[in-house]
Amino acid sequence: LSTDVFDEIEQVLRERADDPDVEGFVLTGYGPDAFSSGWEIDSFRDVLGEYDRSYEYARECSELFAFIEGMETPIVAALNGHVLGAGLELVVRCHGIVAVAGTHLQFPEATLGILPGIGGAVVPYRRWEEVPDATFSDMLRFGERLSTDEAAELGVIDRLVSDHTSLVEAAV
Repeated sequence: LSTDVFDEIEQVLRERADDPDVEGFVLTGYGPDAFSSGWEIDSFRDVLGEYDRSYEYARECSELFAFIEGMETPIVAALNGHVLGAGLELVVRCHGIVAVAGTHLQFPEATLGILPGIGGAVVPYRRWEEVPDATFSDMLRFGERLSTDEAAELGVIDRLVSDHTSLVEAAV
């Protein structure tokens, strides 16, 4: 992911959010391996350690998330594979989540010595209050993975499918 990708997603959502012919949106990754491998890490070098630049960077990235959270038209994340970091921060904002069984969710930022910077350290606790705190805490502190199977049992994922061929259909 990058600011360009976020801008593109936001542009499409803004253009079509009030279209009466649009019943909802489905976000999915390309190919069978990953919904998102996270943020383009090289872009962090330009902002880490510089408060004003970091603040502006996070503010720009969070505009998409704020827009999604305020939308009435539903957005469903269709996880065609692993989802990491900023990709997971995007997913937890969507109104619904469907996934291919056997993949995982992860906040690997701890392995870089940082935390998810666009709400990933807060939103899961707020959205899924019934999930034991240790689940998200271990993901944030240690970069532990949560399988889609476990996530479905906890109510984080709304529906699992066994293969990629039925994923988008399940999201609709």
